Amino acid sequence: MHTPFILRIKIPKVGLNLSHFKNTFPNISVLASYRPLSQVMVFEEMSRESFNEAVNDPFNINHVENAALIAHETSHFIDHIATLNGQKMLLEIFNAFNAIESGEESNYWHIIQLKNTLRKTTFENYYKEYLNLHIMTDKNASNWSFRNTFGLRFDSTGRADPDKPIIFNAFKFKNEFIARIPLSLESLWEANAVSAEIQTHIASIHKIADNDVKLVSTRIMEKKYNDWIYTPELLTYSSATHIVSSYLKYGDLYRAFVATKAISSICLNMPEKYYHTIRIPQNLGLPSYRVNSLLHSNDPTSLFYLMVLNIKESGEDIFIDDVTIDTEKILRINGLPDSIALKIEIMIEFHNIREQIIDGPYSEEFQKLNNNGFLLFQSIGVDSSKASFGYTQVAKGSMNICGLEEFLDSENLVASRISNIDDRIHKLDMFVNACGY
Repeated sequence: MHTPFILRIKIPKVGLNLSHFKNTFPNISVLASYRPLSQVMVFEEMSRESFNEAVNDPFNINHVENAALIAHETSHFIDHIATLNGQKMLLEIFNAFNAIESGEESNYWHIIQLKNTLRKTTFENYYKEYLNLHIMTDKNASNWSFRNTFGLRFDSTGRADPDKPIIFNAFKFKNEFIARIPLSLESLWEANAVSAEIQTHIASIHKIADNDVKLVSTRIMEKKYNDWIYTPELLTYSSATHIVSSYLKYGDLYRAFVATKAISSICLNMPEKYYHTIRIPQNLGLPSYRVNSLLHSNDPTSLFYLMVLNIKESGEDIFIDDVTIDTEKILRINGLPDSIALKIEIMIEFHNIREQIIDGPYSEEFQKLNNNGFLLFQSIGVDSSKASFGYTQVAKGSMNICGLEEFLDSENLVASRISNIDDRIHKLDMFVNACGY
């Protein structure tokens, strides 16, 4: 029996942040965060000793909680530097940095472009609607339902932008409205990161010899992530997983998250030309102008939604077995090239992105990150759902901070990097404010 809890639903509040360049990757944990403008993972309450123990022996039951947290933040890092979508954002970050530091005013438009890109990765609270009444909910999936509706974003002049469609999830509990949440890049990123957590836990559980202990550990893990899915305040981050679980009938927690990660990572890597050629679901039920806006949005969330509907219409199971995704089947169902052909195209795109960096003091730094991302992508491929078990090893070579002591250490190179980039962000903000924003 599911224990109900009293829910006081309000629009989630965020800390005061007047910067136009705030972190865009979702940081819903107080324990750790990923900072995309500095490419640094920060583990506020983890010692360096605990970090090293976790990355050296991640599936040890004594270290797995820390290892799962590290896998979560590493997923954000990988989505940022080792996907096509993330590399495009990385390019804009460093073009803005080069522009403001070089003082070449003809390049200052890159600063506004970065501001606009970061704004498009998330949705302001205006687009999110929550029930303000006090109601009681539980974590029983059968009591929850949702349907998709569609809308448009407003541009900076206050006009609806026909090229920026929004896919809304309208959630109900026992047929009573709970919230209307837009599907966002935040949701794709967070689904990928939580999937990496779950896969880390599963690998650890498989190593447990005692079957009773294994069963208890599995139940504890399932409750933790089931609670996450059905916490209304977190629907912004779980909406992608809800779409997959509902449309593809994956009631099993593991399959729902891993399938979401597979489809999401494919979308984050998709070259723009395939947005226009993806198979259109037969039962999409939208007017032609709305379909056209989805196909030309260059938004991974639009692609994600279409891909899930195509898989649903196909009636095919995208799992090879209980744990492994059939990437080729996902691509075939959606009328896309096979993974080898797609991978080659994406690697070419990585190279093209590298050529677009403008001259400035940070060009070499960008090229190194571009190359690191290229090598990671080569290893992971278009579908990262099979790679999560190695994320803690990726974390070993990442830029990271453990604990307050390292953060405050003036001789710590990563802490100095964060401080230096905060100074750059301040300069970017001053220019944006000068432009009247």
